[in-house]
Amino acid sequence: MPYPQIIGHIDAPELEKHLHVVRRELGRAGLFDKPMRNADVSLLPFDPDHPWRCRTGDGNITIPEAAMSVLRDHFQRDILSLRHVLRHAYGHVYAETHREIIGTDAFAAVFGGHYFNGGAQRYDKEIHVSSFAAESPAEDFAEIFAEYLDRGGKLPRFLDFEIIRRKWNYIGALCE
Repeated sequence: MPYPQIIGHIDAPELEKHLHVVRRELGRAGLFDKPMRNADVSLLPFDPDHPWRCRTGDGNITIPEAAMSVLRDHFQRDILSLRHVLRHAYGHVYAETHREIIGTDAFAAVFGGHYFNGGAQRYDKEIHVSSFAAESPAEDFAEIFAEYLDRGGKLPRFLDFEIIRRKWNYIGALCE
């Protein structure tokens, strides 16, 4: 299923529209618990000197009022939607608010390192759902989390490789 293209800058009405959809997806997956519901999502003014400033880290999400092309460059994707960015950011919020689950050796065994201190890997399409996922286990988790939500938990055939399937199943187990 292709991602919808967004033209121009992200603004509050656009953010709210997509945030509503992503929160429903989180709810259907059983991932929109109290810590996830408590995450604040806000826009930051665009700063051309620091064009990428979508951050989590404190259990909240900030998105730059930037053109989607800036975000596509950061995520190293030709096609990217605001919904994907939000799903990805909520993956980080999940990790930050559920450290007892994510900060385990079981996580490291599936994602090739620990979320909070794992290093970059070489991109391999049979291991990572995107080149950005190879940046660190944290980004790998957030990218798998985003894809899982986007696809309603159904692993598409073109991603059905053993290691990706293990990561996908890890996310699925979080939903139970």
